[in-house]
Amino acid sequence: MTDPFFPHLQAGLEYFQTTQSELCDARKSDWRKGLLAELIQAETTMRLDWISGELGMGTRSWCCYQICKTRIRLGKDRKLRKSRNAIKDD
Repeated sequence: MTDPFFPHLQAGLEYFQTTQSELCDARKSDWRKGLLAELIQAETTMRLDWISGELGMGTRSWCCYQICKTRIRLGKDRKLRKSRNAIKDD
């Protein structure tokens, strides 16, 4: 695929050692979904509708909420920042 979002999504799935269908089956509030949604939203122009659909997060408003929550956690949680940077740099 040549779409700009694909590398971030694929890198995240590889980092978490999971598949997209397994991630979609996880709770819609799973921290991994929030982290990938935040990264995709920050680094691409993909719409929240697409992000929430691809990650199985429910509505776009829930996806937005999880992104905001993740950004707050990124400011406090060094491990989370390290995970985000590892996915981004992959």
